[in-house]
Amino acid sequence: MKKNNTFFISCDTAQQQCDKVQYKEATLYEKFTLRLHLLFCKYCKFYTKKNHKLTDLIHQGHLHSIPNENKSKMKSLLNKEISK
Repeated sequence: MKKNNTFFISCDTAQQQCDKVQYKEATLYEKFTLRLHLLFCKYCKFYTKKNHKLTDLIHQGHLHSIPNENKSKMKSLLNKEISK
């Protein structure tokens, strides 16, 4: 029978917890186990670093969506061109 170790987690679980930490949904226990895993796993550490970098770039991008008026105009133009 395999012994269940509560402090060491799999890489899949670590990636899920990394995402939770970024969106501020992780519990204190999940943060602790993730940090412990990152001490030993260079692949998950690399994933976490890339994930944080991507999130920072998205926040710095000041992305804006198209206003609803422009969306409806574009939609009507596309429908008009498709129906030709």
